[in-house]
Amino acid sequence: MAYQRAVRNTTTNLLWIYVVALLKKRRMYAYEIGKEIQREFGFKVATVTVYAVLYKMEREGLVKSVKSNVLLSPSRKFYELTPRGAKIWGDAIEYVSAKLLALKKFADASH
Repeated sequence: MAYQRAVRNTTTNLLWIYVVALLKKRRMYAYEIGKEIQREFGFKVATVTVYAVLYKMEREGLVKSVKSNVLLSPSRKFYELTPRGAKIWGDAIEYVSAKLLALKKFADASH
C-alpha cells in the first residue's frame, strides 16, 4: 500500500507538473495531453482527470485555453502555458528535485 501511495502521489497527485512539461513544448488539447503523458512518462491518466486538472490550472492562471478555428475539423480547445505557469512549474521542479536529492543522499549514507 505504501508503494501504491508513492506512485499515486508522484503521478496523479502531481499531474499538473507533467501537463506543464508537455505544454512547454507546444499547445495541446486535453485528450492529446493524456496520450502524451502515457507515451512520455509511462503512466495512464483518465481524460476526465486531465480535464479536471486543466480546469484548476486555468482558474489559477497557469494555463489558458484557446479555441481552434480550423474549418475542416471540429473546433477544439487547446491549452497553452502562461508565464505564471512556467514560473510556478520551475519553482516546483526545483523543490521536488531538492527533496529527492536529499532522500537519495540520506539513503546512500545509510548503506
